[in-house]
Amino acid sequence: MSEVFTLESLHEELENEFAPVAFEAGGERFVLRNLLRCNKKERQAVIARLKELEALNDTDESEEQEDATLAACQFVLSTVTDDKRGARLLKAIGSDLLVNMKLLERWAERTQPGEATASPS
Repeated sequence: MSEVFTLESLHEELENEFAPVAFEAGGERFVLRNLLRCNKKERQAVIARLKELEALNDTDESEEQEDATLAACQFVLSTVTDDKRGARLLKAIGSDLLVNMKLLERWAERTQPGEATASPS
Protein backbone atom coordinates (compact mmCIF):
# COMPACT_ATOMS: atom_id res chain seq x y z
CA MET A 1 0.00 0.00 0.00
CA SER A 2 1.35 3.43 -0.87
CA GLU A 3 1.81 6.25 1.58
CA VAL A 4 -0.63 9.14 1.33
CA PHE A 5 1.12 12.48 1.02
CA THR A 6 -1.02 15.53 1.86
CA LEU A 7 -0.72 19.23 1.19
CA GLU A 8 -0.51 19.80 4.93
CA SER A 9 2.40 17.39 5.29
CA LEU A 10 4.13 19.09 2.34
CA HIS A 11 3.71 22.50 4.02
CA GLU A 12 5.07 21.08 7.27
CA GLU A 13 8.06 19.54 5.51
CA LEU A 14 8.83 22.83 3.72
CA GLU A 15 8.46 24.81 6.95
CA ASN A 16 10.97 22.51 8.63
CA GLU A 17 13.41 22.53 5.72
CA PHE A 18 13.22 26.29 5.09
CA ALA A 19 12.60 27.42 8.64
CA PRO A 20 12.94 31.11 9.44
CA VAL A 21 15.25 32.57 12.07
CA ALA A 22 13.57 33.96 15.19
CA PHE A 23 15.28 36.90 16.86
CA GLU A 24 14.28 38.82 19.97
CA ALA A 25 15.17 42.46 20.55
CA GLY A 26 13.62 45.21 22.60
CA GLY A 27 11.06 42.81 24.08
CA GLU A 28 9.77 41.86 20.61
CA ARG A 29 10.14 38.73 18.54
CA PHE A 30 11.10 39.10 14.89
CA VAL A 31 10.99 36.38 12.27
CA LEU A 32 13.60 36.54 9.52
CA ARG A 33 12.28 34.56 6.58
CA ASN A 34 14.29 32.20 4.44
CA LEU A 35 15.14 33.94 1.18
CA LEU A 36 13.19 31.31 -0.76
CA ARG A 37 10.09 32.28 1.24
CA CYS A 38 10.30 35.90 0.02
CA ASN A 39 8.51 36.97 -3.14
CA LYS A 40 10.51 37.19 -6.36
CA LYS A 41 10.96 40.97 -6.28
CA GLU A 42 12.21 40.92 -2.67
CA ARG A 43 14.46 37.95 -3.38
CA GLN A 44 16.09 39.66 -6.38
CA ALA A 45 16.66 42.86 -4.40
CA VAL A 46 18.19 40.96 -1.47
CA ILE A 47 20.46 38.96 -3.77
CA ALA A 48 21.65 42.19 -5.39
CA ARG A 49 22.46 43.67 -1.96
CA LEU A 50 24.25 40.50 -0.85
CA LYS A 51 26.41 40.70 -3.97
CA GLU A 52 27.07 44.36 -3.17
CA LEU A 53 28.18 43.33 0.33
CA GLU A 54 30.61 40.80 -1.14
CA ALA A 55 32.11 43.49 -3.37
CA LEU A 56 32.36 45.89 -0.43
CA ASN A 57 34.29 43.29 1.55
CA ASP A 58 36.92 43.24 -1.21
CA THR A 59 37.60 46.98 -0.99
CA ASP A 60 39.74 48.99 1.40
CA GLU A 61 37.99 50.09 4.56
CA SER A 62 36.75 53.65 4.60
CA GLU A 63 33.93 55.55 6.22
CA GLU A 64 32.06 55.46 2.91
CA GLN A 65 32.49 51.67 2.74
CA GLU A 66 31.22 51.29 6.33
CA ASP A 67 28.13 53.37 5.53
CA ALA A 68 27.42 51.31 2.40
CA THR A 69 27.92 48.05 4.32
CA LEU A 70 25.52 49.15 7.06
CA ALA A 71 22.93 50.27 4.49
CA ALA A 72 23.16 46.95 2.65
CA CYS A 73 22.87 44.93 5.88
CA GLN A 74 19.88 46.96 7.02
CA PHE A 75 18.18 46.61 3.64
CA VAL A 76 18.52 42.82 3.70
CA LEU A 77 17.41 42.50 7.32
CA SER A 78 14.40 44.76 6.90
CA THR A 79 13.36 43.01 3.68
CA VAL A 80 13.47 39.47 5.07
CA THR A 81 11.71 40.40 8.32
CA ASP A 82 8.23 38.90 8.30
CA ASP A 83 4.98 40.83 8.67
CA LYS A 84 6.51 44.05 7.30
CA ARG A 85 8.21 44.69 10.64
CA GLY A 86 11.64 45.44 9.20
CA ALA A 87 11.62 49.07 10.30
CA ARG A 88 10.83 47.98 13.88
CA LEU A 89 13.70 45.48 13.79
CA LEU A 90 16.13 48.14 12.57
CA LYS A 91 14.98 50.51 15.29
CA ALA A 92 15.46 47.79 17.91
CA ILE A 93 18.99 46.82 16.82
CA GLY A 94 20.16 50.35 15.97
CA SER A 95 22.95 51.31 13.61
CA ASP A 96 25.80 49.37 15.19
CA LEU A 97 27.57 47.91 12.15
CA LEU A 98 28.81 44.82 13.98
CA VAL A 99 25.37 43.98 15.37
CA ASN A 100 23.81 44.32 11.93
CA MET A 101 26.55 42.26 10.28
CA LYS A 102 26.38 39.50 12.91
CA LEU A 103 22.60 39.22 12.66
CA LEU A 104 22.82 39.10 8.87
CA GLU A 105 25.55 36.45 9.09
CA ARG A 106 23.49 34.34 11.48
CA TRP A 107 20.42 34.63 9.22
CA ALA A 108 22.47 33.64 6.16
CA GLU A 109 23.99 30.61 7.91
CA ARG A 110 20.73 29.31 9.33
CA THR A 111 18.62 29.78 6.23
CA GLN A 112 21.14 28.46 3.71
CA PRO A 113 19.64 25.50 1.85
CA GLY A 114 21.29 22.15 2.51
CA GLU A 115 23.65 20.52 0.08
CA ALA A 116 22.05 18.58 -2.73
CA THR A 117 22.45 14.85 -2.38
CA ALA A 118 23.67 12.70 -5.22
CA SER A 119 20.99 10.58 -6.79
CA PRO A 120 21.47 6.83 -6.55
CA SER A 121 22.79 5.29 -9.76
